[in-house]
Amino acid sequence: MGTVGCRVRDRNGIMSWQTRAEPPQAPRATAGNEEGAMSGFDVNADELDTYAGKLGGQRQTANQISGLVDKADVSNESWGVVGIFVFDNYKEMLGDLKDLFTSLDEGFASGEDKFKNAAKGYRDKEQAVKELLDTFDIDMGGK
Repeated sequence: MGTVGCRVRDRNGIMSWQTRAEPPQAPRATAGNEEGAMSGFDVNADELDTYAGKLGGQRQTANQISGLVDKADVSNESWGVVGIFVFDNYKEMLGDLKDLFTSLDEGFASGEDKFKNAAKGYRDKEQAVKELLDTFDIDMGGK
């Protein structure tokens, strides 16, 4: 996982360069028409589990940042005279930021669960087919 960067303009119109970690890439199923692939789809359940783990890592990062947002909350008295004009906006923006990180946490948790369940589903189906095929006594001509 690398980093990506972009130019960002702040509220005062000042441009700066910011970097952030690239989001993890989702595993992809291979279609049957690709070279070396069988017909149908081939899904690697281990890759699904790995991606679920990456989403869990992103979730932990979002929770750490959310904790820092909680620490950034300052009381009204700390603002002095300026607080009369900006404190309400500050509290509203801080609440919006907390809501964003709550949504991120829920989204990462949901994605993590879905990928783990998908991996389990593929493993269960694969095992069921294996057990079914093991019940047949087939002679493959010495193979």
